[in-house]
Amino acid sequence: MDNPFVVASIVFIVASAILLLVVTGYRRLRTFSLQRERERALEQDAIRLASSKLKFRKLLAKQGQKMRVDPLRDLYGVEVPTDCQPG
Repeated sequence: MDNPFVVASIVFIVASAILLLVVTGYRRLRTFSLQRERERALEQDAIRLASSKLKFRKLLAKQGQKMRVDPLRDLYGVEVPTDCQPG
């Protein structure tokens, strides 16, 4: 390794490879983070929608009307009993 050009070339190649690995890792983590954020936002929207549907169903029940679709069954796949009385 007497030639400084060879040493500089090897250092440049190693530095470029490390930089490439760091950049691709950062991009992968950033993409994963954005995807998780979108999934969380969609889940929160679904929960808000189910909550709104439940409130609407309660309002309709007070007026004596029935809602065809159960929001909790749509969201979670569970049946909500409607004949339960509090207390």
